[in-house]
Amino acid sequence: MIFLFENFPSFNILFQFGIFVENRGCNSNYIKCAFGVPTVVPCELGLVYQDSIHACNYPDQLIEELGCDPTALLGGFVCPNNQDLSPLARRFAPFPRFPVQGREDLYIICVNNLPRLQSCGATGLFDASTLSCAAV
Repeated sequence: MIFLFENFPSFNILFQFGIFVENRGCNSNYIKCAFGVPTVVPCELGLVYQDSIHACNYPDQLIEELGCDPTALLGGFVCPNNQDLSPLARRFAPFPRFPVQGREDLYIICVNNLPRLQSCGATGLFDASTLSCAAV
């Protein structure tokens, strides 16, 4: 039996319960069905849904599998080479940190020279002078 849903005209499933990809590719949402009712669920900030493991993952881990471009997802941010890092950023090597313009609660770390978005949490702000989160 295939379940069709009014709110999701292109979405049909074989089971009343489960986690399913919303759209193929590098997307931050997935669909969770319970008792045949689908709900769109967002991944945590900075993550995308990986259908092969039925969980959210960092975009830089899904370049080949889903065609994710972590640099494009972060507005074109390119991780600098180690020799181009400021002395402060070099302290955090091999995972240097950088502020996100206009967002005091977020920052970017570079892992294997690819950017990842990180959050200071609900009660923290990123301090660009220390490249660390500070409690509010």
